[in-house]
Amino acid sequence: MSQLSGWLKDSFFLGWLFRIRLGSGLLENSIIIRGLQQLGLMVLEILRGSFFLGWLVPGLYRSLSADGLVVSGGKLLWSKLLRFLWWLGDGIKPVISGSVFLSRPLAGLGLITSLILAADLTTGTDSGVSVVLKLLIMGMGLILAVANPTREWWNNSWAGKVCTWWNGYGTPDKQQGFGMEYSLVLVVAYVLIDWILRSYSPYPFLTGIWDELLFLAIAAILLIRTGFQKLSPQGTRFLIPFILYLCVFLFLFFLESAESAAALEGLRVYLQYVLWFFLAANLLFSKSQFKWLCDLFLLVVFVVALYGIYQYYVGVAIPASWTDSKVETSITTRVFSIIGSPNVLGGLLVLSIPISLGSLLSTRNYWQKLIYAGVFLVMLACLLFTYSRGAWLALGFAVVLMGMWMDRRIIWALILVALLTPVLMPTVADRLAYMTTPEYMASSERGGRIGRWTQTIAHWETAPAAGLGLGRFGGAVAARFYPEDSFYADNFYLKTGAEAGWIGLGAFLLLVICGLRLARGSLDETNDPRAVTLGLGVLAGLAGILAHNGVENIFEVPMMATYFWFFLGLLVALPGAITGAAGSGEQYEKD
Repeated sequence: MSQLSGWLKDSFFLGWLFRIRLGSGLLENSIIIRGLQQLGLMVLEILRGSFFLGWLVPGLYRSLSADGLVVSGGKLLWSKLLRFLWWLGDGIKPVISGSVFLSRPLAGLGLITSLILAADLTTGTDSGVSVVLKLLIMGMGLILAVANPTREWWNNSWAGKVCTWWNGYGTPDKQQGFGMEYSLVLVVAYVLIDWILRSYSPYPFLTGIWDELLFLAIAAILLIRTGFQKLSPQGTRFLIPFILYLCVFLFLFFLESAESAAALEGLRVYLQYVLWFFLAANLLFSKSQFKWLCDLFLLVVFVVALYGIYQYYVGVAIPASWTDSKVETSITTRVFSIIGSPNVLGGLLVLSIPISLGSLLSTRNYWQKLIYAGVFLVMLACLLFTYSRGAWLALGFAVVLMGMWMDRRIIWALILVALLTPVLMPTVADRLAYMTTPEYMASSERGGRIGRWTQTIAHWETAPAAGLGLGRFGGAVAARFYPEDSFYADNFYLKTGAEAGWIGLGAFLLLVICGLRLARGSLDETNDPRAVTLGLGVLAGLAGILAHNGVENIFEVPMMATYFWFFLGLLVALPGAITGAAGSGEQYEKD
């Protein structure tokens, strides 16, 4: 128990207890403490041996082979595909080298974009914000065309030097990644890009397909670079579970596809966003890039959270259905920022807050700690102002995991915050306490989550094995195709069970568990303490998203599903990015 004594003694909040000089021997000789210690060891061993829960504890793996794309018969197929890409690259190379635009891709992209927008402004009838946005993009394109910025130019600029200092990892002598890594910046900025296109896009058709176009563009860049430079991307051990998952859902699609349009849309919800895992896993090249992606994500969510706090300050109007107006009279508003839903905003903050806490704990620089602490507090305040109970509980789960993995004082801090909440923010305590009242139970059974869960289970029982059919129940797809007969299940797992039966739900849970085990094992294999601390924050945030799915259809939101699988892919690729064995520039082995 000397370790427990040390934790308490070093605690900022509880260290004062040791002024009464309770020696650690008193604790060690206690029968109760000894019993609890033995119980904890038993639980640890049970978890370590569990396939489904083993990712909760460290030390699962001591070797990770990145051979997911080159196992058994797939190795021959992959080799043939690579040789075809290399042959194609040999034919493209003279064309690219002799082209002014293709040899300078940023300048060419800027010039083409500027010309297209100039022609559109000349022939179009747009006005107001649309014209301003087009002029802004056209100006940025012209700057790219004229300046033709390179990585060396950026590294030598004062802005580049400041960013290198902030990142802390420096600039490697041998630049890796061939520029492909920059495309991932657009992924972490998903929430802002989506809002801009929804609100101000001069091309409305892009609103619903821009993320698919981005995925195809990044995948195309990866394939072109692979062929052009004769590279051999290495994979992950996630491919086999994904193929099994894919086969199960294709089987369910053909089994229950009376309404093919709804079934196809429902299938897309389960399959499309998982593909971001593979792009992230193959495009992480360095620990510097990993930290940059996390920092840029925090910056984006920080802006979103600031706007949410502004909404709380001005008292933004909300629908009456967002609160129980007869009981929760003290709650006058719930913030939703640019997202439109307090619960989805809460889910985004459940992911970002542990990452900000991991960033805070991973840095040793005093000023960086202050900045990360400020970002953490702003996000935490915005989460409180969403009044999303599910998000609060999911964050509590994520923070407990961080305490288990990194520092037990995090758990003590969480307990202290919970004790002070009724004093500092009575409305938060009242909203949580309302869940325990008979009035809430009656209201929830009548038209709330409990009632919807009961109905969902009843529908599931009519087709327990294969479900009612993809896209037919409990979510956005069903609401669009069957508006009169559908409702939101507010539980992604129950919704999946009702649509895909225990077969589909089992395949989904198996895929998620395999991903979590790979991520946990990857962090065990990573030999950089800063990257591990930050990675544990990311993993805790992902676990929080899974917990939040128990009370919301979070994975039906494209933004949230994309973020989840994207960050999971980054974690799995992290050991190679640190060592250069896989996931870095050396991940691409030349023939």
